Amino acid sequence: MSSKYVRRRLITTFVIAGLLIASCAGGLDRDDRAVSITEVELPVRPIGLSFLSWGSIAWLPSGWIVADRDPDLPLPHGAPDLVAFRPDGSEFGRLPIGPRADCWRDETWRPTELPDGRLGFVRECYPKRLEGVDFAYHEIELAAFDPATGDVDMLADLGDVWLGHIRLILYEFAWDVTQARGVAYFGNRICDALVGVDGSGVHPLEAQLDHGTDRVRADAMFHAECEDTARVRHAALSADGRLAFGVSPSSVGRDGMARLDEPFELYFSDIDLAGPVRTPMRLEDVGPILWSPDSRWLLFAASIRGRTAQTWLYDTERSRVIGISSDRLSAAWSPDRRSIMAIRDIAGTEKVLDSEIVVVDVSSVID
Repeated sequence: MSSKYVRRRLITTFVIAGLLIASCAGGLDRDDRAVSITEVELPVRPIGLSFLSWGSIAWLPSGWIVADRDPDLPLPHGAPDLVAFRPDGSEFGRLPIGPRADCWRDETWRPTELPDGRLGFVRECYPKRLEGVDFAYHEIELAAFDPATGDVDMLADLGDVWLGHIRLILYEFAWDVTQARGVAYFGNRICDALVGVDGSGVHPLEAQLDHGTDRVRADAMFHAECEDTARVRHAALSADGRLAFGVSPSSVGRDGMARLDEPFELYFSDIDLAGPVRTPMRLEDVGPILWSPDSRWLLFAASIRGRTAQTWLYDTERSRVIGISSDRLSAAWSPDRRSIMAIRDIAGTEKVLDSEIVVVDVSSVID
């Protein structure tokens, strides 16, 4: 994900994890030795689309690819927008999602494939009634766009909630196959949370997580002083209903920027966080997690101690991990799972980061 997209925001007041113990440093050790880990450097092929701030990307069953970008223009014209294109970069164009009439600034971003084939996205509305009075207040909703009809439907109204003087950031969301609810990941990087979302708003998620031989609490209230809770990163729902997410047990007891240096462990559960299972994966600087269409593979960006790869595939059936690129990619699976379309940061001009769209053929390592 482009570094500029750490300005996104959201919402409410519940954290998924308040862990009571610490973990060892990142890597694969102890029971983690059961994981087979290899690295290959698969070719990365640009498709001719580069931009100052590509953010995230989705590959729909219809074959269209949708990405969000920040035009980086003066307000109010610099609102992020969603664009669609074909896998070869052709037929590039902005999605016909009209602005809300009651917004002086209307942002659409974070494209997400929904189980029914529609495009999910985040919409932020800055109400006209507050234009020139309060730029900070905005309303956030999760919405769905139907490429076949052009219809836009609201999935969840999330409102606008602050944590003291700190605005929280919505990083991503995933929607359940029932089409009735989902999970959202938000925070401010130092304090992060997972919450349940549906048509009525935001709901807390509670769980008991296993950590080694201990049981640890995951039902703490989200608050400004979060050193007694664990960082939580990302949320991905598979087609068969499994939730994958990262938890950092050793961030407990640390505050401020020191929390950012602690590793993560990967867990699976259902959408309600019931029956969480700790996997033999210990990761540093974990990025977005994405299930393959067949619910077998996880695609994610992360660092693993002693390895050079930054983008990985995890085979959940055979417990093997394959590093596929030394680039840190924010990616989306093709409908047939044989390729990924990804955003890659590249060195830009004037000491800024540009990013480009690339495609990677992964069939040689997953077939």
